[in-house]
Amino acid sequence: MAALFSGTLIAHGEECPPPPVTTASHAICLAKRFVAVRYAENPPRWEVGYEAKEMDSYWFVHYRPTTRVLGGAGDLEIEKSSGTVKFIRGYK
Repeated sequence: MAALFSGTLIAHGEECPPPPVTTASHAICLAKRFVAVRYAENPPRWEVGYEAKEMDSYWFVHYRPTTRVLGGAGDLEIEKSSGTVKFIRGYK
């Protein structure tokens, strides 16, 4: 099982490779794009960290602020074959 952690500011319109999603870096790229769209109207003013864990048919990506602030965290499921991102839950 592979895992990768990445801390970065959310970038709009980041180019990600096409599916299938074969690496944690690819999953994090898709997660960053999803989070940028989800919070487009009220983007966080802090750095967001991402951690990806490989499962059988999908990548589990957890995102959270890298500083001590309330809210702004969540879990995503990214299907390996299609790159479809599914929001699982948010944390306040």
